[in-house]
Amino acid sequence: MSYDEDPLAASSAPSALAGSPPVGTKVRMVLEGSASKRDHMDYQTKKVKTWPSGDPIKEIVVTGEVDGERKSFYARDLVKTRFPGSLKDALIQARQQAGEPFARGGVLEVEVIDSKVEGGFPRHFYKAKYTPPTGSPYVSTSTAPQPVAASAGPAVAADTNDDFE
Repeated sequence: MSYDEDPLAASSAPSALAGSPPVGTKVRMVLEGSASKRDHMDYQTKKVKTWPSGDPIKEIVVTGEVDGERKSFYARDLVKTRFPGSLKDALIQARQQAGEPFARGGVLEVEVIDSKVEGGFPRHFYKAKYTPPTGSPYVSTSTAPQPVAASAGPAVAADTNDDFE
């Protein structure tokens, strides 16, 4: 599938962590739906990036509202295992600690906790916290956070598994 044919690519939002965010950067996002997994695109050639085997490189995309704008977290699966401190690892841990999948109206907070140069390229380390939406069957109503207005994005079914691990 080409970049132009991919509906997820066409509806992509700017990165919530664009450029090289400094240590201490915190982003709070109200989710518009579940996380999705898609092929990672080369935005210059508009072609799917692949491993030497020819298999597509995947990325996890979580989209929502940040400071009134539609943004996304893009966690590239550039290694086929979880790398401690990676954005992918932080998202998986946040979801596991919350005890339920990402869903519309949930709040995802991501912080850049460290940055190192490895092989001439900056590598960032992250931590994340996910708070499920109010009214979730997994959250006690006495301790749930108050709902926050979500952006008007497309309705997406809640992600019910860890297939992006």
